[in-house]
Amino acid sequence: NSGNLYFGGLDGGIRKPWRKIWHSGNLNPETQSSDIRFKTDIDSIQDPLKKVNALKGISFNWKHSDFPDRHFPEGRQIGVIAQEVEKILPEVIRTDKDGYKSVAYSKLSAVLIEAVKEQQKIIENQENKIERQINEINKIAENQKKSDAKIKELEKIISTIKSDMEKN
Repeated sequence: NSGNLYFGGLDGGIRKPWRKIWHSGNLNPETQSSDIRFKTDIDSIQDPLKKVNALKGISFNWKHSDFPDRHFPEGRQIGVIAQEVEKILPEVIRTDKDGYKSVAYSKLSAVLIEAVKEQQKIIENQENKIERQINEINKIAENQKKSDAKIKELEKIISTIKSDMEKN
């Protein structure tokens, strides 16, 4: 069954939930439910590269002393700012009962996949354009060699005509 799980701790000897976690009915931490039979209204992600370019990766430290009940990991972390991501991809943001926001980082993978595909199309188009331009340059260079050879031939003819005119 899908629903909410609550993780918590003891507060004054009383067990209290401090974080609600939504799940999709699959509690295997390595996978998430994704079967097409569970889905409806399936659409492609629009402008994925634009969305990825708008995201800002950061490094940061958690405010441990301000939020001791959150049990944040120690050390330098990397991630994004939920409020910034929400403006671009609201589908990956959850807001808890206290208004704190979290990011479903695994859901970003779909946007990244589509952004890479879009970027690959751009790269392939640029490669094709470069190949056409190289072919064009080679044709121009070949025509230039032919023109240079004709100019040398004409210079020899002019030189011969001048020499013949001087003899006469």
